[in-house]
Amino acid sequence: MSTISSQRKRLVRGMADRLLSWRMEESRLGWLLILPTLIVFAGIVFFPLLYSIYLSFHSTAGFGMNLTWVGVRNYVTLLQNPTFWEALTNNVLWTVGTVSIQLVLGVAVALLLHKSFAGRNTVRGAALFPYMVPTIVAVFNFRWIFNATYGVFNSLLLMAGVVQEPISFFGYDLALVSAIMLGVWRFTPFVIITVLARLQTIPPSLYEAAKLDGAYKIAQFRYVTLPQLYNILVIVVLLRVIWMFHKFAPIYLLTGGGPGTSTQTLPIYAYIEAYTGLHFGFAAAIANVMFVLLMIAGLLYIRRFYNRGGTNVQA
Repeated sequence: MSTISSQRKRLVRGMADRLLSWRMEESRLGWLLILPTLIVFAGIVFFPLLYSIYLSFHSTAGFGMNLTWVGVRNYVTLLQNPTFWEALTNNVLWTVGTVSIQLVLGVAVALLLHKSFAGRNTVRGAALFPYMVPTIVAVFNFRWIFNATYGVFNSLLLMAGVVQEPISFFGYDLALVSAIMLGVWRFTPFVIITVLARLQTIPPSLYEAAKLDGAYKIAQFRYVTLPQLYNILVIVVLLRVIWMFHKFAPIYLLTGGGPGTSTQTLPIYAYIEAYTGLHFGFAAAIANVMFVLLMIAGLLYIRRFYNRGGTNVQA
């Protein structure tokens, strides 16, 4: 019996060793297969980030990129610069304004497109049109429509008697509002299609149960639809905030950051410092501050989501 027992132990130990060896080989093979992707990812993400941090501690002179070590002087100068705080304020207003309106409008349109009606598929396709239009085309059409001299929108307002003189939508007071309107029109389709995809996966039985309990449309939206959309809305808001915060092309093409600095955001500020003033180290400091602000905001947002039990909400 002892001989049979020892043979069994050796057999089990041998099987365990072979299984462990096979798992180690499989793990090494997995790392070997993913290594090229990791190298490319490090090259296009981590190297520029590390170089930006390195560059921000230097002063640069001209296109020759002669670096002079200045320590944290770029950051100190940046935080003491009123232009930075104005650009940050514009950045926050642009981000909060566009994302909040995109979210409300996107959910509302998605709820409408979720209903059955004639030509629904055609309308759904048309709703994605702004997202497919190239940014440069959207901006120039927007500038033409809202132009104070020959714009279609001003002409309609004058014909209807709503205003007595054309409105300068790209003047100092309304330039940022106009940029927000462009951002909403351009990027709301992303929210629409994302929310609509989630709406189509909600079980109809939940609404039937709510009807049996006497819940009307508003109650169904509050107690059935919103809880089911919660996880996807958290992701949508996080992505939209990140993307809108560092958007450069729509605002720059529409207003150039003006009039004055009324629409100058942090990306535009960094661009002007880098390619107009040739202060590449200072521009890198601006970019790094943007990265830190986004990272802190994203971590706090995700932490609040999980503290609320977001992972327990039905997906």
